Amino acid sequence: MTRPSSIDTTLIERFLRTQHFRHAATPKNYAGTLRNFAAFVSKHGEGAAPTVPIMQQWLKERSLKWPAHILYHRTFLVERYLKWLQEQGVIASSPFTELHRPERVNDFATPGDVNLVCGRRVHWSVSSPQVAG
Repeated sequence: MTRPSSIDTTLIERFLRTQHFRHAATPKNYAGTLRNFAAFVSKHGEGAAPTVPIMQQWLKERSLKWPAHILYHRTFLVERYLKWLQEQGVIASSPFTELHRPERVNDFATPGDVNLVCGRRVHWSVSSPQVAG
């Protein structure tokens, strides 16, 4: 397993300190999720930035391990973290900016993937998805 760098760990800790949690265990749990995400990204090269293809691969791999509600919740955590990294100037842009574009809907294989990145209710038929407005 690839481990996140000490820089990633420091950034994760800084991000979590900016958040307001109701339960004392939440930062520890979120840190684990974010460290695992950082390790996943780092598998694509030292100092690799998260890209749309990396996010798509992460979503697909995680969807095989986690129930949909957990994937949904943890994806929003990762999205908040990436937005914070962008605001701090650590990354140029968050891949979620691109993934939220409506024309990207057909890039995803499952209703959960589309719902996660588009933030819209999705009605699926046998032939094709229809996004509710």
